[in-house]
Amino acid sequence: MNTEIGLYIHIPFCKSKCLYCDYPSTTNNRIQDKYFDYLLKEIDLVNYSGKIKTVFLGGGTPSYVGVKQIDKIFRRFDLSNVSEITIESNPETLNEEKLHEYFSLGINRLSLGVQTFDNSILNAMNRLYDNEIIERNYYLARRYFSNINFDFILGLPGII
Repeated sequence: MNTEIGLYIHIPFCKSKCLYCDYPSTTNNRIQDKYFDYLLKEIDLVNYSGKIKTVFLGGGTPSYVGVKQIDKIFRRFDLSNVSEITIESNPETLNEEKLHEYFSLGINRLSLGVQTFDNSILNAMNRLYDNEIIERNYYLARRYFSNINFDFILGLPGII
């Protein structure tokens, strides 16, 4: 049987914890190396031999960790038949070098956690960016990615 799968890999690290977030995440960077060591061991234990069609790196903020960690994950899989590889990112974590490295790794979709374009709401949500950073890094990302989505949030209690 020739099975194709979509692969989701959770990367729980964030620069700061958002007030509304219920996802498993941490700002404790001291455990990053240990987390990735265990993640790679688990990947090796599964030893999946089917065809991977899509990969989604979610979190947390996967763009907050080093590109080398992402590369170590990718080296564990045959990604030759993958049609889409997505990485979730927050606008303040992006720069030209990182975007180029993502593109070089084969990542072809960027999911930007914009949440809102209202700077006062961004501030109330404890986000570390504003519209200026969103716009600047969106246009920077367009140099490498034609497939970019914005992740929005609605209906935050006490904020909206």
